Amino acid sequence: MWDAHIHLSGGRGPDAPDERAGIRALHGFLYSGITSVFDAGNDPDYILGLRARERAGDISAPRIFASGGVVTAPGGHGGGAGAT
Repeated sequence: MWDAHIHLSGGRGPDAPDERAGIRALHGFLYSGITSVFDAGNDPDYILGLRARERAGDISAPRIFASGGVVTAPGGHGGGAGAT
């Protein structure tokens, strides 16, 4: 089963949870039967780093597909999270 639109927590700003929060969320997906996820916009270093760890077998996680950063119109939805 897929979750086709997530924004995995832990990737933005000084007050963001550390990587462990994202890994816990990924474990929760697996526990719930979700075997693949698509992160539809996140800090590229964060999400692509987690994806690399998943692909290398370093963490137990659903298969991660990710768009990387967010592209949006100025003042649009997600405007504070990526390129405009």
